[in-house]
Amino acid sequence: METPALTSLLPLVSRRFQSFAEAADSCLAMLGAVLPGAIVIGQIEHDERLLRVLDARGAEGLQIERGTTLQISGNSAVPAAGAATQLAAYRGDDLDPQLVSSLGAVERATLPIELSDSSVVGLVCALSQRRGAYQSDHLILLGLAARLLSYEWERVSAGAELRQLRQKLNEGSHIDPDTGLSDREGLVNKLSREWRLARRGTVESTVVACRVRVEAHESERNSALGMLALKDAAEVLSAVARWTDHVGRIGPGDLCVVMVGAEGMLGVEAMSNRFGEALQRVTAGRPYEISISFGAQALSEASTPEQALDLAERALGDFGVAGIGAPAGLADPEPA
Repeated sequence: METPALTSLLPLVSRRFQSFAEAADSCLAMLGAVLPGAIVIGQIEHDERLLRVLDARGAEGLQIERGTTLQISGNSAVPAAGAATQLAAYRGDDLDPQLVSSLGAVERATLPIELSDSSVVGLVCALSQRRGAYQSDHLILLGLAARLLSYEWERVSAGAELRQLRQKLNEGSHIDPDTGLSDREGLVNKLSREWRLARRGTVESTVVACRVRVEAHESERNSALGMLALKDAAEVLSAVARWTDHVGRIGPGDLCVVMVGAEGMLGVEAMSNRFGEALQRVTAGRPYEISISFGAQALSEASTPEQALDLAERALGDFGVAGIGAPAGLADPEPA
């Protein structure tokens, strides 16, 4: 017989995740279907003793949303009078009890996103305005979500490190010094093999050009601020790309990903959505706001690898993501 708790696990077992953002969204869907109150997934910024909220579900009444920073305290913290009751066995970094009480929560359950080297990079928290809201079954589900997110965190980090190492080993001098990605010549070298396979009908691939534009500082695209935005975008694009894809820098403010095996716009749009969501998390609080425009070109439709790249660049602006990384107090730009 199916139970609500078992049914709620379906989002975690019914698919493979392409990014940490997808895994977090599925965990929130699972926990939100069973646990009362608000569910918060956050990344710990140890130096500042803050938890940066990566995503949240049902937390509007507590004024917690994506990008919010919450004060954390270590296991030596003494709860204030009337502070929320904590129901997890975990006694490491946790939300500051006085902060939790000020939000109106009277009960919380917290579990760590703990990596294999025992480092804690984030927290999964449940907050309720009703005492006695959480039971042992709820803690088990929180624990499953925390374990899944720990695995996905390490998988994404390891994949990014392996891609960078592979690029450095295989490309020799064809490395862009600012981003650590392939430069244009190095990317074209990789593109040549994929183009031949596509022309033979073996594997279709799609070239996707990405233009990074600093909205509030367009005149300073080559400034330190513009370079910071480009480096953030390059790091995130490398992380969300699949391990079979090729990523490079093809212009002053332009990046490119060769999506091997991607045919049509469905995969391209999924990648661009992952890119935009991940970049939003990474750049939250940065002193700039950026937009990303995309242009795509099927490899098999180009007469040369270079032409495929040129056509993708000409298509820049066909679709995009605007308003990424806007710090608090910065006016929203006009849509791109």
